[in-house]
Amino acid sequence: MLPVVPLFILLSGAHASAVAPTPGELVVRRAYKMYGGQWFKNAQFVQRRTLPLERRVETWYVSLQPPGLARVDVAPGATGRAVVYRNDSSYSFGKGQLRARVVDVQPLAVLLHDLHSSPPESTIAMLKKFNFDLTKTHERMWQGQRVIVVGARYDEAGPNQFWLEKKRMVLVRLIEQNGADPARPLDAQIGEYEKAGKGWLEHSVRIFLGGQLTTIDDYSSVAVDGTLEPGLFEPLPYHLPRWVRGANDIFGGVPNIALPGGH
Repeated sequence: MLPVVPLFILLSGAHASAVAPTPGELVVRRAYKMYGGQWFKNAQFVQRRTLPLERRVETWYVSLQPPGLARVDVAPGATGRAVVYRNDSSYSFGKGQLRARVVDVQPLAVLLHDLHSSPPESTIAMLKKFNFDLTKTHERMWQGQRVIVVGARYDEAGPNQFWLEKKRMVLVRLIEQNGADPARPLDAQIGEYEKAGKGWLEHSVRIFLGGQLTTIDDYSSVAVDGTLEPGLFEPLPYHLPRWVRGANDIFGGVPNIALPGGH
């Protein structure tokens, strides 16, 4: 005769094998589900990058294809300055020559667009690698809108955390510890979202280090879900994309102009 196993033991064993998702994991799944996994397929735009501490402005030509692909070409094209992001690596070029290839996954990029276009399990695994505590979430008001915060309790300012606008589940703030300078944590604030295909594209990013504004990014001339040239995100051999050839250094000039008050 087979031994009789009490029902509660069977049930408890089944419960243990099916671990309930954490609150943060549920938020990631909700953000993905809101758009049915349908985000914009690609985007290209001109980005004005202002570096206040250096009193410098640059013109960037940016191509995105989430999840995981991005390219930045810095005007003027004759300088051969570019960075290609392919999944977990980045390739940096100067004068058309490869200067560095490093393992480089940016939490900001993952949370801006991979969150909505990559399977939730992949995003969750990545966020854990970035040391976001997905067991901690809370809601609060910020800049007049209700947000969901993942990675920290209401009274915690230090841990890595990301803030999503609750209505559209898009990133509005990212706080990260700064390994290079622990006294200057990163605080990225994102806004001015506009409809892009079936998703949304931010048009403004402000980055603070230790409370000091260090980077201002503003987008213009946005094109969404167009036909991208073949090989755009292939880092080697280096090539200047067709849409960048002859493009002007709109904001920086040649060389880059100084901001008012500079020298």
